[in-house]
Amino acid sequence: MIKKLISILMILLLAVSCDEEVTLVASFEESGSVPVQADDFFEMITIPGASVQAAINDAMDEDGQIEMVVLEGLLLNVSARSENTASSLEINIDILSWDTNNYLPILDEFEVDVPDENVPVLTNLQATGVSALKSQLNQLATGSSSRDIEFTIDGTVSPSGATVRANVEIWVEGSVVYVQLTD
Repeated sequence: MIKKLISILMILLLAVSCDEEVTLVASFEESGSVPVQADDFFEMITIPGASVQAAINDAMDEDGQIEMVVLEGLLLNVSARSENTASSLEINIDILSWDTNNYLPILDEFEVDVPDENVPVLTNLQATGVSALKSQLNQLATGSSSRDIEFTIDGTVSPSGATVRANVEIWVEGSVVYVQLTD
């Protein structure tokens, strides 16, 4: 009798342990853009929170549970428009903190050529702004917020006296780390 009971318990344990957690990673990217048309410029770029949530949901399997969202990169695309005489921009980017409602620096004095596409931002990143962006991506992923991600960009053009006529686009790339139960 005891052997039968132990055998039944072992079978039940094996049946329950057939479900296994698998950690998966899926990538997403979203962007916002603004036209720039001045010698010195100050503009606002918005990435809609709903678009970020949709991209995260598309990247993740329906049955998965989000563990975290990882910020993989920040990219800039600068495309020249007619009448552009600038050869480069020195860009500063700030992000609106959802916690303080103040703008925090995320990128300082980053030089980018006009035109130039898929420029990875690898230098001059500011920890406070990067931390705010990571927090916002995670809040959007978990559904605890649906706010838009707001950036301001400002800077100067080169050579001196040139006028920029360009579109500046900010791309946020990330990965969704999620756990899925398998049979």
